[in-house]
Amino acid sequence: MQLAPALRNLMNDAQITDIVLNGVRSVLVRSAGRWFSAELIFSEASELQDFAIDLAESVNQTLNFKEPFASFVAGGWRISAVLSFGVCSETNVTFRRVSGAEGASSPDQLFTDLRSIDLLTKIKHLMDARQSVLIAGSAGSGKTTLLRALLRRYPAERIITIEDVAELNLGLPNSVGLLSREPNAEGVGAVSLSSLLSHALRMSPDRIALGEVRSVELVAMLDALNTGHSGAGATIHANSLEDVASRIEALGLRAGLPLPVIARLAESALGLVVFVSAIGGYKIEAVGVPRVTSSDLQVIPLG
Repeated sequence: MQLAPALRNLMNDAQITDIVLNGVRSVLVRSAGRWFSAELIFSEASELQDFAIDLAESVNQTLNFKEPFASFVAGGWRISAVLSFGVCSETNVTFRRVSGAEGASSPDQLFTDLRSIDLLTKIKHLMDARQSVLIAGSAGSGKTTLLRALLRRYPAERIITIEDVAELNLGLPNSVGLLSREPNAEGVGAVSLSSLLSHALRMSPDRIALGEVRSVELVAMLDALNTGHSGAGATIHANSLEDVASRIEALGLRAGLPLPVIARLAESALGLVVFVSAIGGYKIEAVGVPRVTSSDLQVIPLG
């Protein structure tokens, strides 16, 4: 579809990773982990609303009064749109780049501060030794960016990635990207992350990566890592390094496992937990190891 020149210019800037249209009152972009104001693109709320609807329809997605939310990938961007129809004060469209500026060929290109560089050396060493890494952080903190760059260090290996939206895009000779699928209008045809993970185990993988662990697929992932498919990676949302343990426990309980089992699986499966942040630029804030205590699972920070 036709894009406004101002928006097209922002999307063509390889340093910009996020673009948000907060109604017609502001446009902000994120570059190198920092937010900056940009030129306004729409002057009328109806123009922005029509643009969002047309954008969704261009990739066969529905966005209207009945379904005011849509999330999809188009042209190398993950786009989330919310219409103002009683669920938001104004139509909001968020663009997040899934290729290009975030597609560093080496993790060494991602960080400039000495602490992050030092911690990155530990992470690479553990992954080289086939230890699995869980990368935690908030939305937009660089979790997928780091995981992608780490996995691209193994071009000679067979790597299976499993996601609900194609963001890792390794582009390696022997990599395969599997995507989950929502059911169709008749309620059939759904493919879950858990079922993809089960299938990936039959595809002769050297490493398996989950773009994001957010539900019961955590159990299948931990089980896979405990049956010889280590050296993998995954991402998870968390507020801090220490909070990762409670997130793992919550997801495990949702899948019906008792806490002691969840803790033992996590301790055995994960070699390192990494917490990243984009505040003031991409950083590795901390790393730790999961350990079973007398009462629960904890992530013990490393110096």
